[in-house]
Amino acid sequence: MGVAMKGLYNFTIKNLKQNKKRTIVTFIGIGLSCSLLFGVGLFASTYHNNMVIDTIKYSGSHHIKYKNIDKTKIDIIKNNNDVLEVITEINKLTGTINDDKYHTTINVTSLDVKYHDIVDLIQGEMPKNTKEVIISATLSRAQGIKLNDKILINSESGDVEYKVIGIYKTSDQNNYNTIYSFENCYTYFSLKDDSITNIFVTLKKTKGSLKKLELLTNQIGFKFPDLEIINSNENVVVNDSLLSLYGEIGNAGVYAVIYLSTLLIVAVLSIVCILIIYNSFAISVTERKKQLGILSSVGATPMQILKSVFLEASIISAFAIPISFIFSVLNVIVILEIFNKILQDIITEPLVFVMHPTLILMSLIFIIISIFL
Repeated sequence: MGVAMKGLYNFTIKNLKQNKKRTIVTFIGIGLSCSLLFGVGLFASTYHNNMVIDTIKYSGSHHIKYKNIDKTKIDIIKNNNDVLEVITEINKLTGTINDDKYHTTINVTSLDVKYHDIVDLIQGEMPKNTKEVIISATLSRAQGIKLNDKILINSESGDVEYKVIGIYKTSDQNNYNTIYSFENCYTYFSLKDDSITNIFVTLKKTKGSLKKLELLTNQIGFKFPDLEIINSNENVVVNDSLLSLYGEIGNAGVYAVIYLSTLLIVAVLSIVCILIIYNSFAISVTERKKQLGILSSVGATPMQILKSVFLEASIISAFAIPISFIFSVLNVIVILEIFNKILQDIITEPLVFVMHPTLILMSLIFIIISIFL
């Protein structure tokens, strides 16, 4: 640090200490402005995370699904270095129950996973053989099916009887039943040599996922689908709704809802914050006119005086920004807790506090612009 810069620094620090009231007012002005902008970024991050949770709930956490794949291809997928998880699904049959006035389609499926990881069992136990199933609470209520009841499912390949040994919880909070609905029943997983399976693949890292998925698809002899065309390859289904939320697939709707809306709100609030911060420093400069005049008279250049003002802003901001960020985090957590308690009977999944780096960085950039503009 040069002599002139050191003198300027010492002068600024001394001035801040001598005018504590003005320093505190400026600190509060900057702190509140930062909290406001950080709050927007944190709420947007939480909303983004909630969209991911909802998407996983309805579309699954996998990144790609291969339909009607031969058993011999499974090891190729599992041995791929980019693959984190492979779930094998066997569709046993699809049909209906006799005398079903709701015309519910029943899909009996087996998965090579621990069913405790994917369903919340509220009665009974998990299937131990291929003649046992667990059904949803919705199906149990609609059909009056109880534990240990036997159900006969009519399918194109014939009628098959299963014993109900478990009932799992569903997110459906309504007590009425809908017609032409679709229900999944899960049975014991058994993979045979001639089994035709569906494979759900999740990658270790989502960055560059499309390129990784394309290479994997070509490796097992399938053609990667054209994402611009709906159902361009019915045997290969990319979970584009989830990957678009991770920023791997361009989706105008996602960008408009999350990033552009956040950008617009932050931009509008930045104008308000600029006025607040400008007013705080305008008061500071007005009170220091005499000091600045003395500095000019002893040879201080306009650039050095401007540096003094910027240095003051930097010192106050160095404390105000991290403190306001912590204050914003605590504020958002409390508000989310209150929001979740008030709407616990309406929302299916509570909002979980999350910090998304891109959205927080966006807020920080606008904060710096607001302070030093």
